[in-house]
Amino acid sequence: MKLEYIYLDNAATTIPLENRLAKRTFIANPSSSHLLGRQARKFLDDTKMLLCDKFGGKPYNYIFNSGATESANFIIQGICKHIISRGLERNEIIISEIEHPAIFNTAKKMESLGFKVRVIPVDSNGVIKIEDALAFLNQRTAMVCVMSVNNETGVIQPLNSLFSRIKDFSKNIITVCDAVQAVFKGVTLPLLTHTDCFFASGHKIGANKGIGFLYMNAGVFVEPLMYGGGQEEGLRSGTENMDGIDSLHDSIMYYTQNEENIKIHLKNLSGKLYSCLNELGIVFSVNTSDAEKSDYIHSVSFDNLPSAQLAEFLSINGIFVSRGSACSSTSTQTSRVLSAMGLSMQCISSTIRISFSPLNHVHEVELLCNKISEFKNSRL
Repeated sequence: MKLEYIYLDNAATTIPLENRLAKRTFIANPSSSHLLGRQARKFLDDTKMLLCDKFGGKPYNYIFNSGATESANFIIQGICKHIISRGLERNEIIISEIEHPAIFNTAKKMESLGFKVRVIPVDSNGVIKIEDALAFLNQRTAMVCVMSVNNETGVIQPLNSLFSRIKDFSKNIITVCDAVQAVFKGVTLPLLTHTDCFFASGHKIGANKGIGFLYMNAGVFVEPLMYGGGQEEGLRSGTENMDGIDSLHDSIMYYTQNEENIKIHLKNLSGKLYSCLNELGIVFSVNTSDAEKSDYIHSVSFDNLPSAQLAEFLSINGIFVSRGSACSSTSTQTSRVLSAMGLSMQCISSTIRISFSPLNHVHEVELLCNKISEFKNSRL
């Protein structure tokens, strides 16, 4: 797919994979008992087996839905409503300061139902403080929600270490991971030995918008958000999105078959970004320079270059980046994530997010850096 522009906002949504231009057509409802229905059902089941092969678990552990926001609401609201309906005493939720709004705002909404929300602080690199998280644990803790890779900074959280210690404290505490920016992106994935739920969105890996999946341990009990025909193990009623599942299947195959080459390519893109900025004499700082991070997402602050004006200049020149999360970049409020890291207002106001996909190229990174240099020189 040849683009007439340079798209570097892949943490918001990715460029669709080229092979989606020749997609299959599923006419039938996968719940139908006739031949076409059975064919659709088999393909749906085969796609769940791909997820099992990659992440573990059984097909019944995976639920197809519309994406991460639905997953976050399904898990948090569903668990809380189950607790209320059973009169259980666990009424505390632990989240981190840097969670995606789908987790953060949903958890905070549960306060209106009588739940207490405890927020784990992060250090100056945006990494959660494990000891602070563990200090919050008690016999009333219902769940702990921590993302794997932050969507604004690309920082990788010590998820498995934290979740393992939580399970050592109590196996009854439900551990939930937003893995949207982690799956198929070369970072350590949540281990199912101590992760009860994790979820992802198809459009972050080249599949269609409106398709996602949720893994849920069989020992997790929830009240469904929707009732109807009882699809997806009776937990997510509604006819499955076969076009979306089809596109997700292709994305899974693409990332699985090209895993090592993609990893090398993304590392090259990241290296080129920083080397090129240095060669052009552009003063910048990586907001997460001392943390383990993904090669897909870069939070970069440019000295005395206002991010709003820089992003607009790049946009006019056909290069698309973001000032932060797509869920917050249009807001007039300061980034909650960058603020939690203790960054100064000057640093925050000069930060842009550059996010890659396997379909980006080195020459696109060079053009980006040249345009940033041009913008800098225009302000002298």
